[in-house]
Amino acid sequence: VVVGNGFGDNITILYGEEFDEEETVILPVNGPVTSVIVQDLNDDSFDDIAAATSLGEIAVFLQDPGETEREDRLAESFPFTSIEAPAAIAAASLGIAPPDPNDPNDPNQVIVFDTIPDLAIVGGGNEGALAFHYGIAGDDFEPFDPEPTSLLRNVGTNPAALVVGEFTGDALRDVFVANRGDATLPLFAGTRSGSPILVGGMCRVDPDLCRSDAGPSALA
Repeated sequence: VVVGNGFGDNITILYGEEFDEEETVILPVNGPVTSVIVQDLNDDSFDDIAAATSLGEIAVFLQDPGETEREDRLAESFPFTSIEAPAAIAAASLGIAPPDPNDPNDPNQVIVFDTIPDLAIVGGGNEGALAFHYGIAGDDFEPFDPEPTSLLRNVGTNPAALVVGEFTGDALRDVFVANRGDATLPLFAGTRSGSPILVGGMCRVDPDLCRSDAGPSALA
């Protein structure tokens, strides 16, 4: 079990059937943790950890399967800063390899995603923002581009969560965002250039869920 701690400025990994203190590994980060994910982030078939902190840091811990001691397998962090006050992160391959790189928007192209996960980060408080950082293939030092490939501002008020999936029936990856402040659920639809854009209305689900008193705070 991986726990992001909001007061300890660290991540705790609880190992073993009993989850006792002797089987605990602590990974330090810069600031209170707001979101954490466990996923293979560098396409080596081993799960890694990425965490966002309220101070704006994204810390990535790549697992080193060559290390036999648990405290050493995820000891090295690759931090970078993204948007202000990140609230949630998700990882999925958003990059598309078009058959004709000179015409990435060709509607007849075969959609092929690369195998390197990219990071989607939402936050920004009252001036909500959504950023995408592309994964860097074969780079065990800097697994993600610290400069956002795409940065969308004013996506809603106080974003609290996001989820990546295929929601529009076109085989492209899309992103839903839950804005707790203004109770909206904007859908950012994937494009064939790999950069999701906002489409349609701010609410793409049952309008009752978009009431001002709903305050969506989690998505799956």
